[in-house]
Amino acid sequence: MNNITVYMSYWSGGYIKDMNEYTLNMHKLSVFLAKKHFKNVHLITDSYSVDHFKSIPYTEITTELDELNGIKNDNWALGKLLAYKVAAQKQKPFLHMDYDVFMWEDIWPHLKNEQVFVQCEECDIGYVYGSEKLKSYCSPKYPYVLDGITQSQNAYNMGIFGGINCEFIEEYATKGIEFSLEETHQTGFKDIAETIYHSAVACCCEQLFLYLYAKHKKINVSYLIPYDNTSRNYDPKYNSLNDEYAHKIGYTHLIGDKKRKDVKQKIYSLVKELNL
Repeated sequence: MNNITVYMSYWSGGYIKDMNEYTLNMHKLSVFLAKKHFKNVHLITDSYSVDHFKSIPYTEITTELDELNGIKNDNWALGKLLAYKVAAQKQKPFLHMDYDVFMWEDIWPHLKNEQVFVQCEECDIGYVYGSEKLKSYCSPKYPYVLDGITQSQNAYNMGIFGGINCEFIEEYATKGIEFSLEETHQTGFKDIAETIYHSAVACCCEQLFLYLYAKHKKINVSYLIPYDNTSRNYDPKYNSLNDEYAHKIGYTHLIGDKKRKDVKQKIYSLVKELNL
């Protein structure tokens, strides 16, 4: 049993303000599987949402995301960024995972010595993130974004995220929140959400921002899933991670496939079968 802490987070200001049964079921299954391998699984949420999760056996539930109360912003990554900051401030190695991540096996041996880790690298992803538009709207306060964006942009998928370099992670999360709330960016974010797709803004502020900020700070970021075009059928806008290596180590991240009817039915069936 691994002693490091796994965090999950849920912000009511995100794209699912009011909890539904299916989202709750994914949390139940994700926590059930994580607790097979990790002693501590914590939830960072807000007071508006906390009651929804009391039936799930988290080690602890806290409400630091109340700090975002009153913020009107469609960027759901704000909740994750604040959760990263809260976790990193404890100065202990941690792993944060999305609620549609399922750890069928123990993945920690692949990650335990890494300074900073993510799920995988996303390559040539600019068309999905709208990175060229982001560059045109970006404030000069962020030269590493302006100088770092390319037409064939790479980024990180952060279905999982963490590491032992808590100082850098706290700094990244703080800067990411500032970048997300920068007043001069809001018109650009609205344009990206309307002309690219809704979640592109969150992807830019969390996943693309980490890619660019880590390069700026010369921080090496490790991957759970190595990038390999021969084994991956992966589009972060729509599909789950479908990778031979991911299957081998017992890791699933549903991403857009959680909207599929057959996937929903499978989740419902597993939750019922396991009496969660």
